[in-house]
Amino acid sequence: MIAPEPIAAAETMSTPVLVPPSSDTVPGRIRWTEPLLAWFLSRLICMVAIVLGSALFPVERVYQLRGPKSPNAGVQSDLPAFFRAYAKDFRDLKRFGTKPMIGVSVGGREAWLRPFVHWDSLWWLSVAEVGYVADPQLKAEQNIVFYPLFPLCIRGVNQLGIPMVLASLLVVNGLMLVVTCLLYRLVRRRSGVAAARWTLALWLTFPAALFGVVPYSEALLALLSLLAMQSLFEQKYFSSGLWFGLASALNSQGVIL
Repeated sequence: MIAPEPIAAAETMSTPVLVPPSSDTVPGRIRWTEPLLAWFLSRLICMVAIVLGSALFPVERVYQLRGPKSPNAGVQSDLPAFFRAYAKDFRDLKRFGTKPMIGVSVGGREAWLRPFVHWDSLWWLSVAEVGYVADPQLKAEQNIVFYPLFPLCIRGVNQLGIPMVLASLLVVNGLMLVVTCLLYRLVRRRSGVAAARWTLALWLTFPAALFGVVPYSEALLALLSLLAMQSLFEQKYFSSGLWFGLASALNSQGVIL
């Protein structure tokens, strides 16, 4: 006669052990105060850094290192009017030079935004204001190399009566707010609260996060990439392809995606 103990032991071993899930990874109501606070603090830090950097080392000094001064370099009291003049007479190299946006600064009522609008920001704004201006025979920098999706977003906000420069900053920082909240939610649901907090810290303090404050297309690229990856996780391949397709209208990195 076989003793009952081994049978009981076998039954015990075959019984699955239910371990209660950790509270850190249980899907629950998300507290949006954390991503909102992280976004706000990162905006504040980046803006202070940009303003201090502009005061200590003006970008005009960098422009001077690039060679002869552009004929239109300096403060433009009416930046949209400058873009319209560029679109009308941009073939006049004596007036605009081969690098028409080099050294141009924001003036007039929007002069307080001058530290945030330099380099390629001016090209994006020119597309938003006057569209594409191109001549393949002209040996000069032209805005045809900038993709249309980001300028369209700026133009859309501008149609609400908001000045173009301010509209571009609102678009970029608004997009960063959406990306921050969606990224926090995605990581929290998949990996827990601690991972979500670390992700926010790295996302908002990475040096390239600076381009999520000024009028560049990186914030919109981040949003489209995040939406596409979230769709992939949920096996929604059509919507994922849609987001990646929109990214191809943003910049060359979007085309690679």
